[in-house]
Amino acid sequence: MDRKKSALWIAVGVVAALAAVLVVVLVSRDEDPPPPGTRAELSPLALSDRVWTADGVTLSLNRGSVALHDGRLLARTEEGIELLDVGSGKALWAQADQADLPGRTVALDLSASPRLPLLVGNGVLVGYNVFRCDLVEPGVALLSGDTGDVVWQTPTTPAEGCAQNRVGWKQELWAADDTTALVTVTPDDGSPADLSQVRVVALDVATGQRNWEHQGAWPYATAGGVALLSTTKPLPAGRFTGSGTVTALDLATGQPTWSVDDAHLVRTAGDFVVIVTTDKTVRVLDAATGREVARLPDADPESCVADTTLVACQAGMRLVTFRLNDKAVKTAPLDTGTTLLSVVEGRISVENPRRNPPIVTIDRTGHVVDEKPPGELIAMTDDLLLVRVTRSEDDDFLAAYRLKA
Repeated sequence: MDRKKSALWIAVGVVAALAAVLVVVLVSRDEDPPPPGTRAELSPLALSDRVWTADGVTLSLNRGSVALHDGRLLARTEEGIELLDVGSGKALWAQADQADLPGRTVALDLSASPRLPLLVGNGVLVGYNVFRCDLVEPGVALLSGDTGDVVWQTPTTPAEGCAQNRVGWKQELWAADDTTALVTVTPDDGSPADLSQVRVVALDVATGQRNWEHQGAWPYATAGGVALLSTTKPLPAGRFTGSGTVTALDLATGQPTWSVDDAHLVRTAGDFVVIVTTDKTVRVLDAATGREVARLPDADPESCVADTTLVACQAGMRLVTFRLNDKAVKTAPLDTGTTLLSVVEGRISVENPRRNPPIVTIDRTGHVVDEKPPGELIAMTDDLLLVRVTRSEDDDFLAAYRLKA
């Protein structure tokens, strides 16, 4: 009898112990975070109906024909440029290419802006030129964001008169922030490979005055308080052949702060810069110091897209991302045939012809966040999402959607 009681108590103890272990396991399962990559990092955006559309706006130029700053949207159109109010989509003013600037005898020259005239503060920086035989020096002008009128006008090239209705010098407006604009001046018949002919002029955005000049490199962008220059011309983007040198100049003084040999500029992301070295390594540097903060394994530099929060590149059929706020690199699988289009607030627009619809939004883990976004993500404000909507191969338009709270 005692032996039976003893066996019974042992059985009860074993069952109790197993139950306790099971409870611990269940509790720990509820409390432990999910393994990395098993849950989407972003939730789908809740959108209201379309707020406005902007037809006739060109969006296909290297994904760089729209600029958003301080509630204003600058877009290239078939006729020239147009400045829109982001909230309403209404045009504030428009300026036709090769037409005289308001009250001046110089005309807008969109060929002087390889990407797009630059939106800075409450104004727009444009290149101007003379399309008739006048002894006028081409240069850069700041147009008022409110009216389109000329705030200041600064010649950047020597006055040599017209030759076949064109002056003998060529200028290109490459980059700017709210303090400094970077312009190159080269002979019209010069060779882009002859760096001794390339002169970088840094202009004060507020006044148009020259701050400094630099010889022998092409400007690419401004970031982290420096001007980023390269010994290889930035456009066409992604053609990384031969060796080059990436140099950073202090934006205020023009003095060199750091340089990397055998490298090419890819793009900027906030206060960081993405470069590729001639051994095909994609590196992320702190723009102010040149210090390396990340390497993106096997990334294709021509595929990289970025905003101020995230850099995303393709590595074969894998996604490689670098999140700027925590300096974390992550890789994830991609479907075959996927092409990266853009990054907006950490959301990545991708296109895959095998899908219907072909454009989806994914996060940095490769998870699909939105199966049917209204279009390719272009920009976000506090309450609006701007997208590029494609009707056909050569027909698209810009649209804005309200973000629901």
